[in-house]
Amino acid sequence: MPTPKYLVRSDNGRIFAYTPQLASLPTMMESMDLEEAQMLSRKRGGNPTASRGPDPEPNDTPANEGQGENDEFVISKANKDELEAFAKEQFDVDLDKRKKVDDLRAEVMELVQANEG
Repeated sequence: MPTPKYLVRSDNGRIFAYTPQLASLPTMMESMDLEEAQMLSRKRGGNPTASRGPDPEPNDTPANEGQGENDEFVISKANKDELEAFAKEQFDVDLDKRKKVDDLRAEVMELVQANEG
């Protein structure tokens, strides 16, 4: 059986690139493709393709929306600028920001998976 490409956290719907360490957690559900992962995410209360809401108050603005707890980079929540910076810093790859944000997220997920191991 092929290795899944994505993991979806069952309690909040967050999508992660597959790693054996994350897959061993009981809260993770495996997914073979991004569309399936996004569907599972929506069912779990996540919304990986949500557009931004109204601008937050200046004091409520997070330093980096693509970062989760413990300063981890969360691909499913990152915007185009954050994805571009991450791909450039981590993999020395320039992304085409004319693409849809979901396509850029998939591209970054592929970079992460290709560089594991």
